[in-house]
Amino acid sequence: MTAPLFSLILCTVASDRRVAEIERLLSSLMQQSCSDFEVVVVDQNDEFDLSILLAPFQDKLSIHHITSPKGLSRSRNRGMAVATGQFFAFPDDDCWYAPDVLSRVAAFFANNPSSAGLHGKGSDPQTGLDMARFDKRKMDMTRETAFEMSVSCAMFYRSGAIRDVGGFDETLGLGSGTRWRGCEDYDLPIRLVDLGHSIHYDPTLVIYHPCPAVSYDSATIARAKDQSPSFGYLLGKHGYAKRVALAKLGRPLGGVVLSMLSGKFGKARFHLAALIGRANGYLAGRRERTPD
Repeated sequence: MTAPLFSLILCTVASDRRVAEIERLLSSLMQQSCSDFEVVVVDQNDEFDLSILLAPFQDKLSIHHITSPKGLSRSRNRGMAVATGQFFAFPDDDCWYAPDVLSRVAAFFANNPSSAGLHGKGSDPQTGLDMARFDKRKMDMTRETAFEMSVSCAMFYRSGAIRDVGGFDETLGLGSGTRWRGCEDYDLPIRLVDLGHSIHYDPTLVIYHPCPAVSYDSATIARAKDQSPSFGYLLGKHGYAKRVALAKLGRPLGGVVLSMLSGKFGKARFHLAALIGRANGYLAGRRERTPD
């Protein structure tokens, strides 16, 4: 059997609360103008029977259903181990694709044989909000710009390049069992760029993803405390110059000041949690960094 052009590695801890989202993603894949792909579904469920959800799509899409212990980076690596495509992508189970996404990515790689990766951005077509603070310029990524040009659901790579760096760092991301419960989608492109691989960023390549308006309540502040240390940790782990690290660490400090001045105290607490988390993570990353 001929290997597909794309392997879409879909990792999920699905439940009955995520059925509609996965069905939306799979339906969007059925509408792709480029149909040369496989879907590797990496199932991390203990109880929910994902095969029932996948059954209506099995004769319409090339789906490989495998299982993995919990852990987002771990399960992505497990999916890559069985994937056969020339290019890898990592759609979230609640994202979905416009019909021309894969054909655009295929055309990019055909026209840019020296590029190892292509990144787009994640955005909500209903709210108009982006998943993160993305750069507005088309350009080749550097290790300094990776944070404004990377989100896992909009990352596409040549399979050889991603294997060259050993895949995702399993000590990072949700379910890793460490303090670093995020930023695996920053870490991977940074390591690729550090090895000399070229990654292009195109903000017009949009992957749809829910982005509700932010409410600075206790749950949002708790997420900032939980996730922000990973960001600082990467700055320390990868030995970013102090000027870059200070700029990244200082952004939430500016948010604290501006929010306090405008009387938005919930938002100020959010930025303060992010500042403390990033600073603590950065110091930990610096301590663990192996000297050059």
